[in-house]
Amino acid sequence: MSLKTLVKDWCPPFVLNVLRRATARPASPPPRFEGVYSTWEEAAARAGGYDSDAIFARTRDAILKVVRGEAAFERDSVILDRPEYPLFLIASLLHVAAASDGRLDILDFGGSLGSSFFQCRPFVSSIRRLRWSVVEQPHYVAFGKAELENEVLRFHRTIAECLSVEHPNVAVLSGVLHCIPSPWGVVDEIIAAGLPYVIIDRQPLSPLPTDRVSISRVPKEIYEGSYPLWWLSEPRFRAAWAAWYDVVAESELAPLETPVGLLPRRQILLARRR
Repeated sequence: MSLKTLVKDWCPPFVLNVLRRATARPASPPPRFEGVYSTWEEAAARAGGYDSDAIFARTRDAILKVVRGEAAFERDSVILDRPEYPLFLIASLLHVAAASDGRLDILDFGGSLGSSFFQCRPFVSSIRRLRWSVVEQPHYVAFGKAELENEVLRFHRTIAECLSVEHPNVAVLSGVLHCIPSPWGVVDEIIAAGLPYVIIDRQPLSPLPTDRVSISRVPKEIYEGSYPLWWLSEPRFRAAWAAWYDVVAESELAPLETPVGLLPRRQILLARRR
C-alpha cells in the first residue's frame, strides 16, 4: 500500500482538507483593473505597455524553461508547474483540422513566444499537415526566429507578412484583442483575409454599446508593470463578425471583476459563411 493510499484511507476528512490546502500550489494573484477611460491614449498616459522589457524578459525566460522541460506551461509570462490545457481552443483546432482534410495552418495573432502552441502541442502534433505561425512584436519575432522556430512553429511581424508566405485556414485570437491599441483594425484585417475559421479565446466583452478602457496593474509578485486594456462592446463585437461568419460553438470562462462590471471571457469558434 502506498503512502498516499494509506493517508487517504486512514486520515479523517478534515485532516485531508488541511493537508490539501497546505500543499496546494498557490495561485497567482489576479491583476487589478483601475479607472474607466474613453480612449487608449488617455489610459496609456497613466500606464506602461506590453512592449516593456520586463514583460519580454519574463516571457522569454519562462518559455525557455518550457522548451527545456523545466516547466509544464507558460501563460502571460507566468510559469505553470502543472499542465492546464485550453480545452476549448484544442477542441476547436481539432474541429478545423477534421473539416480541412487533416490540414491545420494557424495564424496566431499576439501569440507571444508560442504559448498556445506549447500548450496545445500534445493534442495537435499528430496532425499530418501542421503549421503554427505566430504574429508578434518585432523583438518577440527576432527571438522566436533565433531560438524557437522550426518546421512547424514560425514567427512573423505582421498579419500581411504571415499571409504572404503562409496559407492559414484558421486565425487564433487568444486573450489579445483587448490588449492592443487598435483591436478593430485587427478584426477588419482578419475578416478581409477570408480565413475559413476564426477562434476567439479568453476574450472579455462588455454589454455596453461603446468600448471603454481601464488600466491593468500586474501584481508585484509577477512583475512590476501596467498597461491599458479595452473592454470591448459585445454588441459591436458580435455584429462585426456576424456579417461574414457563423458561430459553430461557444463557451465562456470565469468572469473578470472590472470597473465596468463583471465581464465573462468569451470563447467562440467561427466559420466563414459560404
